[in-house]
Amino acid sequence: MKKYILITLVLSLVIISNNLFAQEETSNIFTVTTFETKIPEGGSMAEFDSLQQVYTDNVTLKNSKIVSQRCVRHLYGSDSRQLIYITEYKSMEDMLASGPENTKLFRAAWADKEKRAEYNKLSSKYFGYHSDEIYSEVKSGRK
Repeated sequence: MKKYILITLVLSLVIISNNLFAQEETSNIFTVTTFETKIPEGGSMAEFDSLQQVYTDNVTLKNSKIVSQRCVRHLYGSDSRQLIYITEYKSMEDMLASGPENTKLFRAAWADKEKRAEYNKLSSKYFGYHSDEIYSEVKSGRK
């Protein structure tokens, strides 16, 4: 009898612990890239916005691995230089495959090596440091 009680107790603990530690169904992956932007001498917000739009049109929107992307600017507070890109992928594999896809699309959009270097020079003058984070969605937190 004690043997059956012990087996029942062990099985109950296994079932309970599986339910307690069960993970949510696979969720999408998000990268959050935070840039510190600057307007250099001779630069303008209009040029910055134009350069970002050209990149978005030629690379981001054409990348089949990207589910969605949002770009948000710091609105209020002591430091208005922050620009944050939140990019969504279906899986970690898609996120990892997105980098090479971006490179391929970037090289196709600026096929001429000199044009590519010119775009990079124009664009990079608007950025200081940046940070990258990777997140997975907690679906129970959705509205």
